[in-house]
Amino acid sequence: MRLGSPATAGRLRFLRKKISLWLRDLGSPTVHKYRCGVVTPIMEIPAMNFWPDHNLAKHVLPPSSEQIASLKRLSELRFETFNETDVREEFLVPLIGLLGYQRNSDYSVLREESYKLNPLFLTIGSSRIKLDYRFNVYKAGFWLLEAKGARCADTAQPPKVTDNMIEQAHFYAHHRDIDCPLFGVSNGWWTNLYDRDSDDPRQPILSISYSDLPTKFDELYALLGASQVTFWIKRRLLARIEQTLSADVDLARTDEFVRAAQAAASRARPKVLENFRRNAGVREATQSKEFCDYLENSRPYDTLDTLLMWPLNMGSMSVASNILSKKVAESPGANQFLFFHKLLVKEPRPVTIDYYINALNLLGTLCHKGELEKVDTHGGGKADTPIVEVYIEFARLLLFHFSARPDLRVIWAMEGLLKRMVKRSLLSSQTARRDIAAGVEMQRYLQPEEEIAYLGPCPARTLIQVVESISLAELGAFFTRHCNKGRNKKFDVRGAVEEFQQRRAAFEPLEDATDAAYQELANGLWQEWRELTWNDHLNRTWDRLGHAVCEIILSRRTLLQLMPEDCRLQMVELARLGNSFARKCAEELGMTVPDDYPDASARLKVLFTLGGKH
Repeated sequence: MRLGSPATAGRLRFLRKKISLWLRDLGSPTVHKYRCGVVTPIMEIPAMNFWPDHNLAKHVLPPSSEQIASLKRLSELRFETFNETDVREEFLVPLIGLLGYQRNSDYSVLREESYKLNPLFLTIGSSRIKLDYRFNVYKAGFWLLEAKGARCADTAQPPKVTDNMIEQAHFYAHHRDIDCPLFGVSNGWWTNLYDRDSDDPRQPILSISYSDLPTKFDELYALLGASQVTFWIKRRLLARIEQTLSADVDLARTDEFVRAAQAAASRARPKVLENFRRNAGVREATQSKEFCDYLENSRPYDTLDTLLMWPLNMGSMSVASNILSKKVAESPGANQFLFFHKLLVKEPRPVTIDYYINALNLLGTLCHKGELEKVDTHGGGKADTPIVEVYIEFARLLLFHFSARPDLRVIWAMEGLLKRMVKRSLLSSQTARRDIAAGVEMQRYLQPEEEIAYLGPCPARTLIQVVESISLAELGAFFTRHCNKGRNKKFDVRGAVEEFQQRRAAFEPLEDATDAAYQELANGLWQEWRELTWNDHLNRTWDRLGHAVCEIILSRRTLLQLMPEDCRLQMVELARLGNSFARKCAEELGMTVPDDYPDASARLKVLFTLGGKH
């Protein structure tokens, strides 16, 4: 069935409507949409209309109170006695700082750099020139600034920036080792900016009096600010390119230029990648420090539902496990009991598959570190349970997919259903995709370039985040509807299972019927929408929990050898259901594993549906 056929389009619309109604029935205030990085009700968000050149622009934060005070101080300076050095030190140095430049940074300022003159220009009276200031963005120079003296006898008639001053700076901007498309001249009274390659480079593109700095600094920053200058130059280049190409009489010449521009961009890629790698190193170090600081300054108990609920890579999980294991070992008594009571989900609450995976990893580290041989899991104030037993018991719970805890089992099953449903609803909706794309563009406009470059916003990553956020919110609503029921205020497993089966019976036939169309749609989207597709298969054809648990068990071979007989046999069972990590675990234990079940898919279906009809 083709995606564009009326039957397919109608079926997808019907699917989205069903999912929207289902989410509403679950208690959502409205069908959720993603905009600007936040999941909020659609009725509370105004439509976003981007200006035509938003892809070549960057948001400027309003000045802080300290910056406003600095601008006010600069606007009240008395320049009549200032020589050139005074202008530089008292006026330009703080102004440059406000523009975002500093020595030895990615947005750097070079002071009093000397350059050798071409012999053809020695007639100007010197063999070298020396700049007051040259400004670089990632080592690429874009503008220079020359300081001049400000002394005058009559403050009512302050000195102007003369043609000689402009011509000198313009000459410097053309030097092959400087090559700055923008140049400026400031005598304190006036700060003028010029376009080196304009028809009349003596006409300023911006001229600001010192007294107007508090009200016109945003104009100056929009042109020369550290986060803005490259965007301004790109817009200028595009205008010049359009002007130049409009003079062509042969489209082949236009295409020739386009190819040359693409070749120039390709030659710049190694430098961009170098900048990216350096920035990534800085960002990783910064985030790693913030991550460690959070763990060091938080109680272990408080970190469980904030840290373990989301996917963590092995590096982050290793760091977290090392810090938490040390802190837990240093917290005997009631604090330790409460930590393990919560970690092991002794009382039901809506936690994710990622939580269980991370928790098992943490327990494995606690066993490996040796700082905790026994812990208090009964609340009696006595550490009498070996930590290895805690690890094995938790691993058993996960290997058997919560068969001993039907409350957790139905929450696990509902999570898989929710994630498949939410993702398919969002991805198959043109409106949702358009809103996600608009949100990504808004983030790219608002966030610093360094944040964007390192794991910054993209449609695929945003889609995953939205699916995770909505699914978790709806899982919490599902739990709330069935907790504290009856005289004992227990979780109503029977009612929860009934609701799960009802929602599953309504969704899965539609899911099966639209598979081909949905896959065609997903394959037809641009690369930036491509993301991990496991949500589409979660608890449908793929047992993520079983695979991840067996991978963790396999990685800790000493603990693997301590697994009891029932766990070993369950690994063989999972191996026959297509779990490659379970097969490796069983083989590591010297067990014989028969071939996969011929009806492995049907057996998994029974597992995922809690034995329901399909």
